[in-house]
Amino acid sequence: MTYYFSPNAKTVWTQLDIWHQPSAQKAIDAGLNVVMNACIKIEYVRLKVGLTRDV
Repeated sequence: MTYYFSPNAKTVWTQLDIWHQPSAQKAIDAGLNVVMNACIKIEYVRLKVGLTRDV
């Protein structure tokens, strides 16, 4: 299988319940940050990032 990443990408982010270690390793090997099994909205709330409107 071939993996393609955008040349401008810095991070690969997957949503809750999505995890695939071989894909994560490919992204890491390509120099990308990897976040898996995480919801952006939950992380914003957890980190107390100011939201300007309801998401």
